[in-house]
Amino acid sequence: MSIKTIETQDKVEFINGSKWLQERVRIDIVDNGEIVSSKYERNTFEIQEIKKLPKRLQPYAEGVWTEKLIKEHNSEKEETKPKAKTKTKKK
Repeated sequence: MSIKTIETQDKVEFINGSKWLQERVRIDIVDNGEIVSSKYERNTFEIQEIKKLPKRLQPYAEGVWTEKLIKEHNSEKEETKPKAKTKTKKK
């Protein structure tokens, strides 16, 4: 009896206007060379500096996440950030 877990990158896609990178990983449980169970997991990464991504995903992002797109996304995040409430003094 030789049980192993094998993880395989199954799918990589960009979502939400290419500002998110989503990776699907297939996880197989293998017993004596036969797959006895499988499941999928998803990992999602918000647009960021490419070098901060796991190395296996960097080649995908290099062709899509331009400096312009990163700046655009960061600007949108700033615009939607809740504004701090200012206190007004009563006279």
